[in-house]
Amino acid sequence: MNHPGFEPFERLPLATRQAIDAVCSRFESALIHGETPDLPHDLAHFPADARTVLLTELIHLEWEYRHRRGESVDWASYRDRLPDDAALLSQLQDGLQQSSILMPPSTHRNTEPQSQTVTLLRDREPTLTGPDRSPLPTIPGYEIEGELGRGGMAVVYRAREIALKRPVAIKTILDTRQTGSLHRFRSEAEMAAGLQHPQIVHVFGFGEVDGQPYLVLELLEGGSLADRLRRETLPAISAAQTVAMLARAMAHAHDRQVIHRDLKPSNVLFDHAGNLKIVDFGLAKAANSDHNLTLTGMILGTPCYMAPEQANSEDAKIGPAADIYALGAILYECLTGRPPFKGATVNETLRQVMTDEPPSLRLFDAKIPRDLESICLKCLEKDIGRRYSSASDLAADLDRFIDGRPILAKPIGPAIRTTRWIKRHPAMAMLLLLMILTPAAIATGVGLLLYSQESERGRQLAVESRDRLAQAADATQRALAATESARADLADADYLSRVGLAYRDWLQDRTVAATDRLMGCPPDVRGWEWSMVHRIVRNVPWPWSQHDRDVWTVSATPDGNRLVSADHAGRLVVWGTRERVIRKQEFQQPIWAIAVSPNGKTLAIALRDRGVLLQDLETGTQIQRLKCPNQIVNALAFSPDGTRLATAGGTTGRNIVSTNVEEAPNSFAVRVWDCDTGTVRQTLMGHTDTVFALAFRADGAKLLTGQHGLAIGWELASGRKTEYAVPDQWVRAVQFGRPGSVLVASLDSRVEMFEESTGNRIGFLPHPAGVQAMIPLPGGRLATGSKDHSIRIWDLQSLQEISRFRGHTGDVTCLTRAGEQVLVSGSLDRSIRPWNLAFQQEAVTTQSFSRPQSLQIDHAGKTLYLGNSGGGLHIYRIFGRQLLHRIPVSDGYISAISVRGDDAEVAVADTHGVISICDPITGQRLRQFPSGFPVVSALTYLPRGDRLISAHPGNGLAIWNAATGERIGTLPGRSQLALAFDGSILATIDGDEVIWVNPHTGEIAQRYRPAAAPEVLAISPDGRRVAIVDRNRVVSVVDRLALTEPPIQDRSFAGTVLLPRFTADGRRVVLSGDDGIIRVMDARTGREALMLLTNGLNVLAFDLSISGQSLVAALGDGSLRWWSSSMSPPKILPAPGAEGLAMVGDTLIARCSDGTKQAWTLPNGTPCEVPPGELEMLPMLERNRPHLRIDLLIDRVRIVPLTAPPPAFAR
Repeated sequence: MNHPGFEPFERLPLATRQAIDAVCSRFESALIHGETPDLPHDLAHFPADARTVLLTELIHLEWEYRHRRGESVDWASYRDRLPDDAALLSQLQDGLQQSSILMPPSTHRNTEPQSQTVTLLRDREPTLTGPDRSPLPTIPGYEIEGELGRGGMAVVYRAREIALKRPVAIKTILDTRQTGSLHRFRSEAEMAAGLQHPQIVHVFGFGEVDGQPYLVLELLEGGSLADRLRRETLPAISAAQTVAMLARAMAHAHDRQVIHRDLKPSNVLFDHAGNLKIVDFGLAKAANSDHNLTLTGMILGTPCYMAPEQANSEDAKIGPAADIYALGAILYECLTGRPPFKGATVNETLRQVMTDEPPSLRLFDAKIPRDLESICLKCLEKDIGRRYSSASDLAADLDRFIDGRPILAKPIGPAIRTTRWIKRHPAMAMLLLLMILTPAAIATGVGLLLYSQESERGRQLAVESRDRLAQAADATQRALAATESARADLADADYLSRVGLAYRDWLQDRTVAATDRLMGCPPDVRGWEWSMVHRIVRNVPWPWSQHDRDVWTVSATPDGNRLVSADHAGRLVVWGTRERVIRKQEFQQPIWAIAVSPNGKTLAIALRDRGVLLQDLETGTQIQRLKCPNQIVNALAFSPDGTRLATAGGTTGRNIVSTNVEEAPNSFAVRVWDCDTGTVRQTLMGHTDTVFALAFRADGAKLLTGQHGLAIGWELASGRKTEYAVPDQWVRAVQFGRPGSVLVASLDSRVEMFEESTGNRIGFLPHPAGVQAMIPLPGGRLATGSKDHSIRIWDLQSLQEISRFRGHTGDVTCLTRAGEQVLVSGSLDRSIRPWNLAFQQEAVTTQSFSRPQSLQIDHAGKTLYLGNSGGGLHIYRIFGRQLLHRIPVSDGYISAISVRGDDAEVAVADTHGVISICDPITGQRLRQFPSGFPVVSALTYLPRGDRLISAHPGNGLAIWNAATGERIGTLPGRSQLALAFDGSILATIDGDEVIWVNPHTGEIAQRYRPAAAPEVLAISPDGRRVAIVDRNRVVSVVDRLALTEPPIQDRSFAGTVLLPRFTADGRRVVLSGDDGIIRVMDARTGREALMLLTNGLNVLAFDLSISGQSLVAALGDGSLRWWSSSMSPPKILPAPGAEGLAMVGDTLIARCSDGTKQAWTLPNGTPCEVPPGELEMLPMLERNRPHLRIDLLIDRVRIVPLTAPPPAFAR
């Protein structure tokens, strides 16, 4: 049966429920102290419905209390005192007697101390039923997947919230007949829901189904702190950081009058990302409430972590200090691996908590810092007043320890320890006092004996003190090193955060904020990700600001030497080059359109009440005025030959605000004027609403105009018109597109393409935001300005976006060309910006000629090699993205590419197992040889260029003579291969292991078995780190010099992960796959450094140039996406016959095969004289410098900058 009082209780008014809670509290207290409550008096103050609820609550409270003590309720006494409630009493007696059969009395007093709360278990699959094989509950709106765990009061299920499609945990109580459990459950829901803190579990909802209440919580599957402490203790800094986070969370709870009362490691859980969360507020209470939801005589909480006042059932004293004590107990266990008190039984543990001092932490580990021990012991003080006054104070003191500053907690001195010993052992203290008063003779004899013993002890203490001093010195050095490491880690995290936030600021059009964040990064830590974001941000042109109102129109001379802008207030500005103002003019009324004649001499200005003015562009002298009665002119355009001017408009301006212009038959007329005479050549009638856009065709024979829902193409010679319908769309721009087509853009996020002659719709541009402006560009491109503040460049042949410019903070309202390579935009942010079309901002997209399958960038970073599904090798010049050659290689698809060290040859493998050698200069295939294996999955040249190594899944690795195609050996391994740049070590996959092999001898140097079978891998340029992607899509970075250390991991990939790439300095790993994101991961910490988006398209292949200056990705739609960073290109130094490299100070020396030497000064690579004396040739790891990597290529030396150059931002 369901608990009869729960649902009616929830329906009572809040004041009545609070009154019932107060009576229950007094009743519970009377039970504990052996008193008989005055039930008739208490019940008399409540109406009938509330009286029934209250009596039911009180009966359940007494039954639960006595049941746990092995006693029974005196039902006869109840019937004598409450004769009017005999029927209800009989019903309750029957129901509770059934519960007694199901629930035997508790025997907790004779058991080990343990938690009574539910813990979510890590590494355990949810069960379909509970331990009693009972079916899973059904809760509307949730799909229950299985049981996660259960405790003495509740059970937790893993579930999925159907509406939001997210995993959750659902907690229910085991038995709704226990009133105390119901109270605690309801209390947990109310109190946890009122807490919003990153380190406190989130409550998503609370409800009831068929009398069974349930609580919907955040799902935490990362295990508990108790799980971690069972495996190992935490380092001092980590322990302090952990407890500091917990303390800040409890400070948040205490500020909201919530006391947890059951803090312990098993109630600290981790989410999948490793963030800790405090859970289980089932024993929590409100600090300002006298009502205790648990029986005071029962164990409240977990004995090992109870404060003395909690163990002694001093309810009035239990407050925030009890949680501070528990935090100290958690810190104690983090450092020592055990709680401060743990007896053989519960009673023994409680006695220790109330009477004993905790053992010194340094007894378990002498390396524990004394300051941290002092903080811990201050939390564990028996006296509430001697603990930290608040959880915030505890967190602040822990922060002082972490930062290496003096702490406030003081170590316990001998006098305090003596006083406490006397209080705990008064009899022994009295005995010692009597001994002191013994006759002098005995005292003298004892004194002499003690003196002798103390002398020896003093000598021993001196030796021990000297040893402790040495240990302290060592500990200080370790602490300083740990502090410095922590500070460096914090600085690195701050740097990565700044870069990520700068990229986000740029995406949200906060260019100044992005620049400030980038400039705040220390120069010596600026890596590849900084240079990538810096390149994006620095290409935002400086705004030209002379306007105080929205800019609605811009125009420019064909040579770009003069630019004109006008705003809503009527200010017109004529600009020269470099933001120089030629003249200003105020018209005191909105200017919706301006146009500069093709010869660059005449300026046409559309005014609301003065028609169109024609001025001399330089002087502003009026040439003539064109009257447009009953019309606000919104659009102007000169014919390509400059002899005619077209005007159009209506009864509203471009801001679509109603005016007092009355509609007349000629309000929507399109007029074509003779520029010499100022007379109307043609009047085109056909529009029924205000015209906002017009454009001439390149030959001047046709005019295109647009109104709401319609665009019209006019043949000027015949007057014939063609309509292009765009129903219910606010047309803002029209243009002639590729030959035979027209484009109509609207505020409804549409750019429609129509066949010019028929008006049939033939395509559209997938524009994500409303379009305000549109202008054609050379090369079959189109620029659009939109309401999302950006400018997009489109390829009109493929109808795909190829690049985007960001920088405005308002709608882009107008566009014009100023010369061949400059695009000028105006915006509602009251500025204009000139954009250099030769520069890209984030990325440029181009179309390839067939589906890409593999790609590689050459050693100089200048050439891209792309292998496609048709068996062709396409060679591109990276700068300019120009296709140089198409080489037909095979009828299968290209599976692997490798470029020789001198960039003079490229090896290509296909899915038929054939290897081809091609000349990238001539675009010819030089030779071809079969490998004898079905597939070649990977291919690489050795540094000298005379040998190739190929990988064949299931058949191992083969070594080839690159000149003859002869197979000259094999290497251990099964599939995949990655070669350190100097060729000293090779990593490959051998079954479930990664092995490191000497490619010259075939000797296996090391083995490593990841948690799951490896699938692909990459090696850092120096050969030290390897990035592994396993079959579970987990990316792990391991250091082959420290294979026993845990790997750095990234578990964020949901789909296939491609071959990773290391940056030149080995500090970052670039990864991508089919989720449409290119991720940059810190190889040393696993932190995310940057995320680049591919517009949702999966990545088929990608490569990063050696200097990080270029990143190219082949996307699922067959396109290529090109990113550029501000990293400096590598310096290539000619060194014919170079065999080894040496360093003398800042001088780099190459030893050549003919016995000669060459020298250069670093970092610029300037030739210099060779230093005298013998030189030791250095391996790669020893010749590199902090900000340079030096590579020996074939007949060349390459200097690769590893940090970004000094910043420069465009103005």
